[in-house]
Amino acid sequence: MKKILVVDDELPFLQLVGDWLKGKYQVLKAVNGEEGYRIALAEKPDLIVLDILMPKVDGYQVLRELKWNAQTQEIPVVMLTAVGQTASIIEAKELGVSDYLIKPVKLEDLSAMIRKYVWR
Repeated sequence: MKKILVVDDELPFLQLVGDWLKGKYQVLKAVNGEEGYRIALAEKPDLIVLDILMPKVDGYQVLRELKWNAQTQEIPVVMLTAVGQTASIIEAKELGVSDYLIKPVKLEDLSAMIRKYVWR
């Protein structure tokens, strides 16, 4: 079963996405960027769904560290965030994000995005 790491500090959203994906994928969850990066290194997921605005370490820094690390640089990362400004999207693309979704997002759209990067 493919592994997906979801990193988001909004616990209800994290639970919703986890429940939606459960059964189709092995879902790993992290509530902040620091924990997300640590799990990514340990578990090497097939895809990372990453929020930007989080305590401790934000999504940009996590993305930067993932793409600098040879062990994780090939893992696709989809930003899923409420930050929809063009400058944020450009910054994420420059850092190596695979795709960018803006909250609120339909779970069906998230599933389609995941299938784009992770074949079951």
